[in-house]
Formats: sequence, C-alpha cells, structure tokens
Amino acid sequence: MKGAKGCFSYATGHLAPYKLVLSLLEKAITQGVNLQTHTPVTAVSKAPENAGKKWLVSTSRGDILTNTVIHASNGYASALVPELRGKIVPARGICCRIIPQNPVIWSDRSYMLRHNDWEYDYLISRNDGSIVVGGARRDFYKDLDTWFDNTDDSALIEPAKRYFNGYMQRTFKGWDQSLASVDKIWTGSKCSSLPASTRSNLLQLVMGYSNDSSPYVGEVPGRSGQYVCAGFSGHGMPQVFLSAEAIASMVVDGESFEDTELPSLFQVTTDRLRSQVEHTSLAGWKAVMQRPSPKL
Repeated sequence: MKGAKGCFSYATGHLAPYKLVLSLLEKAITQGVNLQTHTPVTAVSKAPENAGKKWLVSTSRGDILTNTVIHASNGYASALVPELRGKIVPARGICCRIIPQNPVIWSDRSYMLRHNDWEYDYLISRNDGSIVVGGARRDFYKDLDTWFDNTDDSALIEPAKRYFNGYMQRTFKGWDQSLASVDKIWTGSKCSSLPASTRSNLLQLVMGYSNDSSPYVGEVPGRSGQYVCAGFSGHGMPQVFLSAEAIASMVVDGESFEDTELPSLFQVTTDRLRSQVEHTSLAGWKAVMQRPSPKL
C-alpha cells in the first residue's frame, strides 16, 4: 500500500454470505418453512382476545396470528418496534466492483484501510480477479442526511460516486499499468442488479447502526413473545449467527438471555430502550464536524 504507516495481519474467515444464506434458506424450506418474499409486514398488534394467540401480524398478503414474532430487519426494525426508534438507525453505505484489464500480482486477502479515526475503506478479493471495495466516507460522511437515518437504496450516494475511480492505482503499488476501472457501483439494493457471481460477497448497504454500538438481541420488554435480532452497525457477519442461534434457543427451548451466554451488552433491556445518551454515530459525526479546519 502506498504511504502505509503500519499494518496488522491476522487469520480470519472468508466466505460468500449470499451463497451461505441461500443454502440455509434451501435447508429451511425443505423442512417445511413457508418463505414469503416481497411481502412486507405493515403492523404487529395485539391479537383479538378470542383469537387464542398473542399477536396479529398484518401483511400485504393477509394476516397471521402467532405467539412469537422475531424482528430481524436490522436498520428497519423501528418501523414495527417503535421503542427502537433512535436506538437502531438506518445508515447507507456505498460499494463498487473494480476490474483490472491487465494482469496484477495481488494477494487474496481482505483489507481494512484506515485513513484516520473516522475514515476507512474495505476490500474483498474475488476469485474472478475483481476487487469489491466499499467506504468512501471522505466524500460523504460530513453530509449527515446522505447516509444517517436514510433508507433510500434506489439512488447512489451522489457525492461519493467518483471516489473509486482510479482507486487501486492510487492506493496500491503495482497497479499503475493495470487499467483497473469501476465495473459496478451501488448503494443498498443496487447490488441486486449484479450477477450472482458478483453478489456473493457483497454487503446489504442499508445498515442498522445502534445507539451504543452493540446489537439488540432478545425479547422486547413489554412485548412478550416478540424478539429482536438487529442493530449490528455494519459488523453483522461476525456477530449475527450466534445471536440468531441464541434467539432460536429462547424461542424453541425457553432459555433465558443469560442461558445463551451472549454478551450482556447485547440484551434488549428497559434501560437501553429508555437511554437518552446521544447516538454514538451522531456523537462521532459531531466530533469530526467540530474539529478546526486548516487555514493558509
């Protein structure tokens, strides 16, 4: 890396989330799960007293009566659980796929490039020789409305769309003659327009940022039978699987949160929901905005 000041290297996992999720869904469906796509839930309300169930789930295809509801919609969770408003906030990101036209000697590692305490990029090497790169905070972070509390995944984050032009050439040694260029660039569901071979290592870029940087996992206080597993602040892959397993053990086996051995910071508690502490993302943004700008 050009101009690098330091490096940390460690072993980690590298997998294709898209393929993994499809495989899990396939296994679930063969065991009888009824998967309804393009079926938004519009409300979760108390069921009528004579219904024999706790909750009425209203969808565009009809209503469902149930004793158990699991909210796993991450950045969108507060739409159905008002208590989470301001606690889990949707946040947009931007990502691209870069393809070199000429051969390049390149590692198959994943990278996190940290430029300062608030600006960083991340790279994933693909087996087809392309590089998936996300970040670009330099060009949009200070414009809060473009990314924070914003669910618009139909349009790019305009200020950052040129950030990735020439990215590999200006960042890494050995890329000057690569003719590497951006093949696709997207925000949110823009990635759905890509071929499956490209989608397989991509992130869903409308994320859910929690107010205290820890996800919300467990039963919602005052909503017996309603569970939440959301607010992973852009770090869902290393946290979500054991969190989901914990939710399953609570629902199926009746385990308490403590029985699951999840970190206590993850638990959905009344204190967390009532907390008036400023959202950590807002606090970080304000700290950056309040720094004096250099002047000649």
